[in-house]
Amino acid sequence: MVTGFGDAETESDENLQKYAALKMFDVMRTPSLHEALIKIGSFVLSEFGYLIAQEPGKGFTTQF
Repeated sequence: MVTGFGDAETESDENLQKYAALKMFDVMRTPSLHEALIKIGSFVLSEFGYLIAQEPGKGFTTQF
């Protein structure tokens, strides 16, 4: 359901994808996760992470 149906993406599809990416980003920060959740989270973030990259604390940062 997150990936959408058909060729044309609608605004509601993008809203759902952004919501899913935000939630998965937060869930993936949990220290211990089931393997299936790691796989689902990895897929969702790889496909839709660009939708949340500009959100505070969600983008790529370098910490050395």
